[in-house]
Amino acid sequence: MTTAWELCRRVEDGIYGFVQPDATVIGGKGQVAEVFACCRHHGGEAVVHCWGGAVGMMANYPVAFAEGASAGVSDAGLPAAP
Repeated sequence: MTTAWELCRRVEDGIYGFVQPDATVIGGKGQVAEVFACCRHHGGEAVVHCWGGAVGMMANYPVAFAEGASAGVSDAGLPAAP
């Protein structure tokens, strides 16, 4: 999926119950926030997809934390802080 619209339509239609929007793919932080809002409204779950190194992380982490997804980010397999 390359847009928030595509992900949201699939969540709304019950095709996806879990999505991983990536700000570097779907058009930025605002689009990721839109997917999170759609999931909250329709009972889906969103966890950011961070692939591509530091630039991808810096694009995705702030919106994930702003959307209250800090637990989801940890559950996604990131290493715990020492």
